[in-house]
Amino acid sequence: MIFGGELYRDDLNKISFILNSYEDYLTAAKDFPDMKVGTWGGAGEIKAAADFVTDTVDNDGLKKAFIKLKLI
Repeated sequence: MIFGGELYRDDLNKISFILNSYEDYLTAAKDFPDMKVGTWGGAGEIKAAADFVTDTVDNDGLKKAFIKLKLI
């Protein structure tokens, strides 16, 4: 990706970029207000942004999350 470059397509609906930290996510969200800035993973980045973190699957994390969210 070349910042400020011209696109050869007019149907662009997604741009991918690498974030090194949660701060990068916040900066991207601020700098690109017309775009949905999301994330799909990363070592430790997701937990920092989470509203709720449950236990591991081996320790009944899904069940605990479902109970907390009143799904069961």
